[in-house]
Amino acid sequence: MEKSSKIKRKAKLEVRIMLLLIAGIVLVLLFLIVFLIWFLRIYITIHYSYEGKEQLFHISLSLAKIKLINKDFPLEDLDKLPITKDLEPMLEDPKIDSILKTIRKGLEVVQSILHNTTLHQLNWTTNIGTGEASTTGVMSGVLWSIKGTIMGYFAEKLILMCNPDIQVLPKFQQEFFETNLNCMVSIRIGKAIQGIIKLTRIYKSKY
Repeated sequence: MEKSSKIKRKAKLEVRIMLLLIAGIVLVLLFLIVFLIWFLRIYITIHYSYEGKEQLFHISLSLAKIKLINKDFPLEDLDKLPITKDLEPMLEDPKIDSILKTIRKGLEVVQSILHNTTLHQLNWTTNIGTGEASTTGVMSGVLWSIKGTIMGYFAEKLILMCNPDIQVLPKFQQEFFETNLNCMVSIRIGKAIQGIIKLTRIYKSKY
């Protein structure tokens, strides 16, 4: 009888040790998975085009070559967007100073996210023509200036892993405007999560 109880106690002990080992292995595996995911990069690909007064915005998100999002967003004409008529009431809002402070804090967080973002591809081509050679030349120069400013900002804020391909092609004999933008960036999931948490805290502190 005593021998039987010892065997039972020993069996229970072995079962407990086995369960503890399994639990330990599971915890280690979960830690490794979370650790790997934290340092994995999420890739964001963006395509924007404006052709013949039609706009298209396409975005895809992929993780470890698995596409999580792959969607087209047709955009309305800019003239139809109610921007200017809503601007005046917003500026007259007594809480505008508080809103602007919140926006500034949010922009600081966005900039910290950009510092950890890698640019892998940027192709931006614009065809423009006003129907007159002189004004077409002026508009082309303005576009080059705008694109140069944007590229300077990207070079300062992002980690560049490519040579951006930026073009402005004047069409001197016709009225024409067309632009195509292709861009791919990546960021570690951990850095993205940190940025989202900071932005959420800013939003909650405001509202």
